[in-house]
Amino acid sequence: MKARGESYYRSFARAPLFWAALLFCMGIAVGTCFNSPLPLILGTVFCFFSALLAWVLARRKNLSWLGHLSFILLCAALAGAGALYYRLWLPQTEQSLSAAMAGKKPLRLKLKVKKTSEFRQNYSRVLCDMLWLDQGFGPEKASARLWLNYPGQEIFFPGQQIMAWAHLRKIRGFKNPLVPDPALRLARSGIYFSASQVPEMPVFPINRSRNFLLPALYQYREQVKSELDRSGAASSYLLAAMLLGEKDAIPQEVWDLFRATNSSHLLVISGFNLSMVAAFSFFIILGFFRLQPWLLQRTDPYPLAGLITAVPVSFYAIITGLEIPTFRALLMVMVLLLAIAFRKTRELLNTLGLAALIILLLNPSSQFDASFQLSFLAVFVLILYFPASWKLFGGEKLGTEKNLARLEKGPFIPILRRLWIKLFIYFYALFLSTILIQIFLAPLNAYYFSQFSFAGPFCNILLVPICGFWVYPVGLVGLWFCEIWPGLADQLFILAGWGAWLMEKIAGAFASLPHCNFLVRPPTALELWGWFLALLALLESLRISASAKTFRAGIFLRLLWPAALMLAGVILLASGYHQVLKTRTRPDSARLSVIDVGMGQSILIELPGPKRILIDGGGRLGAINLGSAVVGRFLLERGVSRLDKVILTHPETDHAAGLEYILQNFQVEEFLLPEKFNKQSLFLVDIAKRRKVPVSFINSSRPPMEIAGASLQFLNPSPALPKNFSLNDSSAVVKISAPSFSALLPGDISAKVERQLVRLYGEKLQSQILVAAHHGSNTSSSDEFLQAVSPKCIIISGGENQSLVLPAPEALARMQKLTSCILRTDQLGEIEFNFSAP
Repeated sequence: MKARGESYYRSFARAPLFWAALLFCMGIAVGTCFNSPLPLILGTVFCFFSALLAWVLARRKNLSWLGHLSFILLCAALAGAGALYYRLWLPQTEQSLSAAMAGKKPLRLKLKVKKTSEFRQNYSRVLCDMLWLDQGFGPEKASARLWLNYPGQEIFFPGQQIMAWAHLRKIRGFKNPLVPDPALRLARSGIYFSASQVPEMPVFPINRSRNFLLPALYQYREQVKSELDRSGAASSYLLAAMLLGEKDAIPQEVWDLFRATNSSHLLVISGFNLSMVAAFSFFIILGFFRLQPWLLQRTDPYPLAGLITAVPVSFYAIITGLEIPTFRALLMVMVLLLAIAFRKTRELLNTLGLAALIILLLNPSSQFDASFQLSFLAVFVLILYFPASWKLFGGEKLGTEKNLARLEKGPFIPILRRLWIKLFIYFYALFLSTILIQIFLAPLNAYYFSQFSFAGPFCNILLVPICGFWVYPVGLVGLWFCEIWPGLADQLFILAGWGAWLMEKIAGAFASLPHCNFLVRPPTALELWGWFLALLALLESLRISASAKTFRAGIFLRLLWPAALMLAGVILLASGYHQVLKTRTRPDSARLSVIDVGMGQSILIELPGPKRILIDGGGRLGAINLGSAVVGRFLLERGVSRLDKVILTHPETDHAAGLEYILQNFQVEEFLLPEKFNKQSLFLVDIAKRRKVPVSFINSSRPPMEIAGASLQFLNPSPALPKNFSLNDSSAVVKISAPSFSALLPGDISAKVERQLVRLYGEKLQSQILVAAHHGSNTSSSDEFLQAVSPKCIIISGGENQSLVLPAPEALARMQKLTSCILRTDQLGEIEFNFSAP
């Protein structure tokens, strides 16, 4: 029975830890569909004992089918264990919090810090577990995990308890067709709430963190940052990102260069960076040991070098702040170093599986992070398919040439020949592995980042050696000497800075090449699985072909398995694309879509031609820019990569922040905005100028714009608008009149401006569709204005923002007097109107 089982399940027997990790991952994914752990407990226990019983009966009765059933049930039990573990790991949230959020008064919260504070441009935030809350009647025990947003730059460390006076709100998801909900990422980590500290009250630390190393580490990082600045190194912001994990220091235009060449992974502390540090340290230590005869006589230096390499790798990971992705990468590298130390490098799939299991046991929600998926998939592809690709594409012939070169004799030319062959093998292996990884990770890159770069493999061939053999080694030594010999550290940082400067120039040169980087539509879930099955079929075919010595008839039978995978992948791709086609409009039709961006606004107007107009781009969800996570993906799902007009009604964050991504990544023919400026609008204009997008300013004196048979008229702001008018009252009010529909989009104007518009335009305000001003605030949507517009339907793009909850009941009551058709994005998600040709 054992022999039969091994013949059927040979791959599982060869790498049981890898397959156990894969089943555990599948279970975690299933666990997201359950709200209670009870059915998971019952199902897991049933599968486990059924597998045990089937195995015992199979041994006694010698029945192979029972052995197969036992194996399947055992796999189901392992997946069930993953689902159960995930549900038990999620923090329990009490229902009483809903009542606490109903009030508008701030709450007193006692919190325990889970993660070191993060600093943003205008605020700071810290991840906490709630211990209790006080609604004014004394502390009540409460349980929840939340992000606390607070002003200032005060830092808090894990384990520290703090007291805050804050407005508590539940993080609401976004409902847009075929667009993943960014709030779901937080929910899968057990984060359902956010709290905003009252500006007048500071956050009070109750005690100090018991981990004294974290404050010391923070002080050391600050000292290194000041040393970097003092050294005057070129591209010091790149050094700060690569050596300290300070990626926020990198200017946006530099980020764009590295993203356009698929080389931004070099700037983010991940498994790749730690692997380069580990490789450099390992070979230096191993070379030193091999020069010590007394050591070679007593022990094997190879495993000893693997163990000692853990010291510089751990130092580097800790000095970068040991964020969650860095911690995951550190575990992966540590497991690999242990495999080297114990001579287990041939069992790399098991090593990968062990690292994944450790990470998932510590934090099962890691599975849903893009960095986790990309890192493990890249390593999996290299382990399983790089040897076959190397053999098929001439790698073994290069190895033969290298061996022959060793036999050549001579003082000078043979040495140069061997050096040339070694360099060529290195760069060829780097190029082949980069191509292999980028092909297999292309679906995930499209899903998470909506882009693809043809220049990536060629750019990485140059950047990786500079990074691995120049910037990291020299910079890391500089970190070591920063405390004991600052002068030498400055010189090392300057030397590393030249390498970082060269990386920036190379990335810029490749990014400037035409048609090398372009936006792609994020695949749907069906398409994503279809792509992976098709790519897996292709790689399996390569592996089978490489393992076959000659092309005999038997190889075609072995290729039936990849053929079946390819067929399944094509079917899933066709099914997913059929879903996408349902969202597209006909060339002669028009559509108005109010995208669900929570408390904010973003409206897409599609006209015959096709012509596309985007009005506003939404705001932010914590650190997530909704232009990237929601609006941009929504546009790409609709097949929109080019926008004829992008209009900003006014430069407040909830309308303007998302346009940062749109202007940086989409082809925009013209950007229009009011003349009343702030930092946000200046930043957007700067992006537009860098992208060579024409910028126009709008006011009510501008003639109507004609586009695809539709007229766009700007009714506000007036050229004579007083300078003391607020940003809201300076909003652009846009009237769209098309052959098949009319709509009025008044931005965030108040009732004062509404009355002025009624006096100036009267019946000209009449429109079929009205997007409620200021998200349905009580300060807008006056009776006089609503009656002048006389809409058949009113759309409210609203939600929650700190202590503000919109639409206001009073404004809703005024709207309901006029029409029964009131549609809200906070209830329905994305709202669209389709209009056929007249």
